[in-house]
Amino acid sequence: MHGKTLNKIARFLRSSGYREESIRVRQCDARGIEFTRGDRTVRLLRQGKFDGECTLTVRQLRDIARNANIEITPDGFKVGQAEIVLRKREAERVVPLLSPSTNVVLFPSIELHKAIKILKACISHDELRVAMCSVSLKINKGEVEMVATDLHKLAVCRMQAVNPVTIPQILLPGKWVKLPFCKTGTTHCFLSEPAQGKSHEMVWQWIEDALVYEVKMTAIDAKYVDFDAVIQKDTTPILRIPRVVIAMLI
Repeated sequence: MHGKTLNKIARFLRSSGYREESIRVRQCDARGIEFTRGDRTVRLLRQGKFDGECTLTVRQLRDIARNANIEITPDGFKVGQAEIVLRKREAERVVPLLSPSTNVVLFPSIELHKAIKILKACISHDELRVAMCSVSLKINKGEVEMVATDLHKLAVCRMQAVNPVTIPQILLPGKWVKLPFCKTGTTHCFLSEPAQGKSHEMVWQWIEDALVYEVKMTAIDAKYVDFDAVIQKDTTPILRIPRVVIAMLI
């Protein structure tokens, strides 16, 4: 394994927002290792067997990543002739990601990436308006509708999911638009049925360069604005403004 791979993992986990929390390292399958920090997880598949569980800081992981060739051993990491032994304890059982009540939505990554670029420009940053700081997601038989507005700008993005599922309106936290989703393949969303009095729990998962990225989050418990009321139904007359003029005004 090259050190660049561990650097990618360290950068992804460092941006989780949990500054004081260490990285949890444990075995995830017969030949895989899992790195978890806060609500973010990266699974490194088919790279070696680490027998146990330990914790690392982001700085320690980046120090290991400075080496070109790294090998995962049952006791830690092997760098050249030196072996970095991690303090281990018996690993806990990995909880399965899916449950019988979990809905799975498959988004085409390229379409999702385009939608995020549009939604990001319209999401509000006013923390007093919790609903405005979120993205409305609604799926009807595979037809996805995403909405973001700060009451001055409105963005509505529609796409077709890979699988025909139906999910009522949920509000995604504002940090969702900052996730580094992959631009190829499909992006998975595992959405669990909410318990009584609680919001939806979800896991966003995508694969890039043999790394499985996972981010857990909770839907925002708030009421979204009725954006349909502000969308003009009659498209005539239409005022056309050249892009050059708009660019000069921005």
